[in-house]
Amino acid sequence: MSPEFWQRLLATDAPNDRLWRTYDSARAGLFPEDSPLLWETLTERERQVAASADLRSLDGALKDGAVLHELDDRNGPPAVFVNPDPSCLNRQSLGVVGTRGASSYGLNVAITFAKAAASQGVTVVSGGALGIDATAHRAAIEAGGQTAVVLPCGVDVDYPSRHRDLFLAARHQGCLVSRCACGAKTQDHVLMQRNRLVAQLSDALLIVEAPDGSGSLSTAAMAVERGVPIFVVPGPVSERGFKGSHRLIREGATLVDEPEQIFEAMGWQHTVSCRQTRAGSNDTESTVLSALGGMPKSAEAIGTETQLGAGAVLSALTMLEIEGIVVKSPEGYALRP
Repeated sequence: MSPEFWQRLLATDAPNDRLWRTYDSARAGLFPEDSPLLWETLTERERQVAASADLRSLDGALKDGAVLHELDDRNGPPAVFVNPDPSCLNRQSLGVVGTRGASSYGLNVAITFAKAAASQGVTVVSGGALGIDATAHRAAIEAGGQTAVVLPCGVDVDYPSRHRDLFLAARHQGCLVSRCACGAKTQDHVLMQRNRLVAQLSDALLIVEAPDGSGSLSTAAMAVERGVPIFVVPGPVSERGFKGSHRLIREGATLVDEPEQIFEAMGWQHTVSCRQTRAGSNDTESTVLSALGGMPKSAEAIGTETQLGAGAVLSALTMLEIEGIVVKSPEGYALRP
């Protein structure tokens, strides 16, 4: 089927079942693919939308490297637009999703797991949104791996615009994916379709930090429908940002606290350990390191726990931060994943 056919069909924003019926009928020659007003499998409104689809945006996206990638999974659309190369979609893939308003702990976890997956040749799939999504994409790229950014708009549209640099990097180390027509802007209902496509493209799904009502919970539900294994990182029981995550664990999702557990559960080979060992260059730094973890702590709390003076703690933290072992946030200090 031609790119023009797919541009018109995906522009209708029709449900997946009607997309598939239209595709099957056109492929069988029941109506001409270049005459959308005759596509009887669509509603009258959808036929009108198809007939008036923006072919200029399609031309621009194709010149920019976009290609069509047909799918063989009737739980999703028959095809998606990909920019530039869909080959990373044929690898083992880990979906990494979570809240936009992630904690420092959640962001560190996303970095740890995404880097580990990418370093083993696993494609990191996520939705390009603020928070956990973007952090996972960036971590995969920084690890030298590949990432697939699933967009709620055309592959030629930067949404959110502040992630333009991320999308550019993903084009070089992975791809942008969308079930939308080229040139299509984001609409609220498309976000749910984006979540479904993340689940469709993932061999396993990791929920990093999900409060009640989080869109990542809908992604998890869609993954369950497809039989995709769900892994969840636990968080502090007092934090509302993990209420949805903990509910998934109670309902049967697999709790994980290190990347190797996903590889072992999935039967994926991993040739190098994802664990990182850290040691301070002196006794004071080593003592400070022993008090740190993924959750940020204030310098005062570290001093109380280690019985070190404030000056010694701050000096050690400064050196560890310079060395890239520790990260500082408004909440305090934590180990860099």
